Parts: sequence; structure tokens; C-alpha cells
Amino acid sequence: KGVVHAQVALGVNVIKDFFSGVRGFVGGRMGAIEEELTMGFEQCDNELREEGSRLGGNAVIAVEYDSNVEGESNKILMITASGTAVVLAKRR
Repeated sequence: KGVVHAQVALGVNVIKDFFSGVRGFVGGRMGAIEEELTMGFEQCDNELREEGSRLGGNAVIAVEYDSNVEGESNKILMITASGTAVVLAKRR
């Protein structure tokens, strides 16, 4: 049906950043940042599904994601995704 795109820009919380930075310094996973990433990817997935549905598709395949930190002091988390909306035939 066509290529579909999604973009999500998330503001990164300064307090979460501080504690994630401390945790990153002493070792361990940065849960707050991982939560933001997960939320952003889920939002992109939802947008891809919606756009694919608008094109008449019932699935999106070959999805590719990209993430980047932007803005002054790196406070904006940008996530983009693209894929191909298709119609999958139902099995008989």
C-alpha cells in the first residue's frame, strides 16, 4: 500500500536525567531513559499502524527505527520509524 512514517519527540525530564546520569556513572541500567525510549517506540508503532490503516493496509512490515538526542543540552529525544503498509491475506 505504501511507505508509512512516524516521528515522536519526547522532552527528557531533568530530574530523571540527573539520577540516570548518577546511575550510569556508578554502573547499572538507566531505567528512566529506557522507559522514555520504550514509550517513544510504542508511540511510533501506534502511528505506523494508524497511517497504514488509513492507506488500506492491515499490517506494517520491514519497520526501521532511529533515535537521536537533539536540542540545547540534549533535552529532546527524537524517535523516527518507517515501514511498508501491506494487506496480508487471511488463511482459509
